[in-house]
Amino acid sequence: MIVEERIYSLEVGTATEYLRLYEAEGLAIQRPILGRMVGYFSTEIAPCTRSSTCGPIRT
Repeated sequence: MIVEERIYSLEVGTATEYLRLYEAEGLAIQRPILGRMVGYFSTEIAPCTRSSTCGPIRT
């Protein structure tokens, strides 16, 4: 299985709002293309926040 990883860099303190918006507006758009998500991970360590999504690539 090939796994695609997308990493997003956010300003500290914005991860909660980003995740809320992603769930409300972005996830439904990506799900038909990416399929089942393997994981969604985030860290919040100054000076930036990193958010990472992992999902299988359809072949």
